[in-house]
Amino acid sequence: MPVANNTIRQVWYYTDTADAPLTGMTSPADVTLILKADLGAGTGAASETVSWVERSGGFYDIVFTPLSSGFYSLFLRELNVNSLGRLWTFPYEVVSAGAAYLPAYANAFCAETDIERWTQILIDGTTSPNDTQAAGFAQNRANVLMSMCSGWGFSVTPATVAAGSRVQSLLREANAIGAALDYTLAQQLRISPSTSDRVGLLQAMWDQYVGREGAPGSPIAHIPGYLEIEIKMNLSSLATDQIISGDTIAAPSQQVQDVGIQISMSDLY
Repeated sequence: MPVANNTIRQVWYYTDTADAPLTGMTSPADVTLILKADLGAGTGAASETVSWVERSGGFYDIVFTPLSSGFYSLFLRELNVNSLGRLWTFPYEVVSAGAAYLPAYANAFCAETDIERWTQILIDGTTSPNDTQAAGFAQNRANVLMSMCSGWGFSVTPATVAAGSRVQSLLREANAIGAALDYTLAQQLRISPSTSDRVGLLQAMWDQYVGREGAPGSPIAHIPGYLEIEIKMNLSSLATDQIISGDTIAAPSQQVQDVGIQISMSDLY
């Protein structure tokens, strides 16, 4: 899905009436390119510039960068007398930056093959969950691991962990197991649970992130979740968050002065 401020490249194969490639085609002499956008009150001419770039063998790139989210329509018409004179429309639904979640294994400690080792299922674009969703599980579990390691005084990321080290192996397996758990849970949510089972499973996952109260009679009153652990262990400032940290400001010190006894016997009797 196109994202605002990210370049869109649309390929066009320009041929003659015998279906042979036509090279040397230029814009606007041999092709008309009109870009329309949803302007809120209706569609109108888009402000973005559309480029026409020849590649090879009759293939051309149509390039533009949408500056905002919304619906765009690109209209193409072939003008060369030897062409088929085709007219084509390319619709695009552009989303704002951050609206499309694009996880990557570069942000995780494990690879897709590691998740497959634990699930014993090959993951690709046709599986459910698919490979992009599996990468999301891996990236999110890596965030949890990084939060925990930071709280333990060992700040590490997939880019900084020492290659071949013991901690890399441990993080790789922990990340893979967590992602495999999420992958398997997602499969079960899709196939087997009843409505009540689904609510329970999702509630348990929610509790992992936000925490929950301890069982009645349990000596543990509160079980913190991932977010609370991250904030309290890594983000809270002792200087600015004195209620959470227990930090206090000492009373100002001054020279002690002896003022003598301020009461007498007549004050007492």
